[in-house]
Amino acid sequence: MVDKIQRGQKAVGLIYSGATWEQVARLMGFSVTHIREAVRESLTEKEYNMVRERAHQNKRRLVLISKSRKFQKRQVASVSETFTLIEMGENAIRTLGENLYVPDFCIEELEKLSEFFREADTTLKAINSNKVNIMMNEDDRSVVDVITMSKRSKKIVALCCKLYKEGYDVQLIINEKGKAIMEYFFFQNITLKVNII
Repeated sequence: MVDKIQRGQKAVGLIYSGATWEQVARLMGFSVTHIREAVRESLTEKEYNMVRERAHQNKRRLVLISKSRKFQKRQVASVSETFTLIEMGENAIRTLGENLYVPDFCIEELEKLSEFFREADTTLKAINSNKVNIMMNEDDRSVVDVITMSKRSKKIVALCCKLYKEGYDVQLIINEKGKAIMEYFFFQNITLKVNII
């Protein structure tokens, strides 16, 4: 019961940060019905109605954004990080090529890892030979900070925000372990696709 109420409170925070019921359900790994029940149980009827209205506003905003984007041909920018790049492998890096954007700290991490792991060395060589965009020292001051956000996550979020503001259709490619970062994007007021490998 306590867990369900905590889930409800977390869901409320995400909705007030711009998420829809569906996005919250996907992020938290529960059905929309369960999330709605959890929110209802953690609030008064009046508060629940306010959250419900906010979620509907978020959905309308999302629909308007996606409709306006249908008329614009936007270039895709795929963003990834060290361990996901290793999992993706050489062929995926080659396929993405110049549409792949990597924060510079990932290159430093790969260089250190390549001393011990052949896969890291292969990944580094694939990045260096395939016109991958290495993004240097992204300014993360514009990122809406969340207490639990690490410096590493903040740099990835900052890169995604920068590319989004420059007009790219941003796709974040992460592995199962890294999917917790998705929560931080609700606070940035940007829309992006997430591909979990």
